Amino acid sequence: MTYRPVLYCTRRPGPPLDRFVERLWYWECSPLAHMKDRMMPDGSCALVINLYEDETRSYSGAADDVVERYPGAVLCGTYSRYFVIDTHEQRANVGVGFRPGGTWPFFDPASDELQNQHIALRDLWGSAGDTLRERILAAPTPHAKLALLEAELLQRAIRPLQRRAEVDYAIARLGAAPSDY
Repeated sequence: MTYRPVLYCTRRPGPPLDRFVERLWYWECSPLAHMKDRMMPDGSCALVINLYEDETRSYSGAADDVVERYPGAVLCGTYSRYFVIDTHEQRANVGVGFRPGGTWPFFDPASDELQNQHIALRDLWGSAGDTLRERILAAPTPHAKLALLEAELLQRAIRPLQRRAEVDYAIARLGAAPSDY
């Protein structure tokens, strides 16, 4: 069996979310021939909601034989090392790719405290973390699922959706190519 995505679509959020969220995405594919994938660190946080199963599995250990189980909706903190996912369960997902520092308005604790870990969305948002998955499952189309996710982020913000100019400047400088210095 070869890798064949059935459907992949993204949505760039409008202001003011666009300062914190790079993209919202929907992914659906046929079962993959391999059981596990290594997810390489890229310095970003992501909210991932598994629509195929109400569980997310992550593997670690020398032979990727230690399994950690989470509910279907998880926040993946920034990773400094790879982690392994179960491809069988990751056949239909919706998610949020955050910009650097982008989780700040939506979650406690701060993103540096989330490094190298998955956190159940219910542990961050209470029962709303569980009901969000159910509401997204009920949305009729991938685009409706993304619109619902965007609206939920706007509603769930626990801090103002603005940043100080100094923070924007620092993020821009850190993301600049070395020749830009």
